[in-house]
Amino acid sequence: TRCSASVAIISGQPPSPFVDQLTVARDPSAPEPTTPDTGARRGRDATASGARPRRPAPPPASSLDIARCRERVRTWRSERCKRDGVPAYVVFSDATLAELADHRPSSADELLSISGIGPAKVERYGDEILALLADG
Repeated sequence: TRCSASVAIISGQPPSPFVDQLTVARDPSAPEPTTPDTGARRGRDATASGARPRRPAPPPASSLDIARCRERVRTWRSERCKRDGVPAYVVFSDATLAELADHRPSSADELLSISGIGPAKVERYGDEILALLADG
């Protein structure tokens, strides 16, 4: 579903009704198809599909800074899960911690762009995490 240059069709019985759509030749010099409302490339407009918009690239930081930040958020998670009496993954997954350290969001809206963080977690942990990330 994400192919842009070529596709291999493996035929089955009965053949898929979508194969006909793939066999229509397209002029390679023609512009990329666009959606009529936004002009965005088809399939690339994250907000139209309800998906979260892509977050900006993380600010440049040394690998040592990132490692220190990852350790700080991991320590915070350990303390928080002990306080709440829940497993660590209930607070944030390891992948979420890594994204927090790599991207260092500075607002609740930016926290929402991190995979694994929704409104409930922003409400529950947002102030603590933002303060932790701002300190380092």
